[in-house]
Amino acid sequence: MSKSKGVANYEDLTSEYNALNFIITSIIKSTVNTCYAVTVTKVDADNQKVTVKPLIVQIDADNNKIELSEIFEIPYFRYSAGRTAVKLDPVAGDIGVLIIFKSDSNNIKTGDNSQILPNTFLNYPLYSGIYIGGMLNNDPENYIEIKDDSITINANKKIVINCQTAEINADSEVNINSSKINLGENASLALINEKITDALNQHTHNYINTAGTLAPTTPPLVPFNTAQYSNPNIKEIV
Repeated sequence: MSKSKGVANYEDLTSEYNALNFIITSIIKSTVNTCYAVTVTKVDADNQKVTVKPLIVQIDADNNKIELSEIFEIPYFRYSAGRTAVKLDPVAGDIGVLIIFKSDSNNIKTGDNSQILPNTFLNYPLYSGIYIGGMLNNDPENYIEIKDDSITINANKKIVINCQTAEINADSEVNINSSKINLGENASLALINEKITDALNQHTHNYINTAGTLAPTTPPLVPFNTAQYSNPNIKEIV
């Protein structure tokens, strides 16, 4: 059956049921928004919101393209729990999904988990939803790759770790491959102190043993043995 000039087919008008079905379907299509494939055009990282533009356009009865306008101030998803989060802000050009809420969600505020009244009585308003990114984008240069047998962190420039205490536990070995290793002032001082302590703990003096030959004294960390000294007055100092 060829399509008529309008949005309805000929068969839509052949019976009362078909006509009613066409009317109801048209209302649902024009009022219920579910989700859209979108691209990010602007990012407001301070308020965690983006401006997006639908990727799939609409068409009229003559198959002419009807471009959809941008949708503004859409909150974007951030993987978080409590005070912990993965901060991965979208950038312009990203492709993702805009999921539409049933009720107007403009009254939802950051950090407020109390129930609120909708700002309007609209259902499925196009401006009320959340952006979830990471769909059909280019291969990343910076990434965390998690597999069954390995976890890889790759950065094309720099990795910064800020914490109070750092701990690495490895059952077999720890490998560090770098052309240059820089230590901060405190770390360098701690390393120097450790080296000085190691040197003092291994420090010895020469003396004449019971055989009349020159020999080194026992290092401080080695148990003291008076039998090795020719002078019976030599004792361990506690």
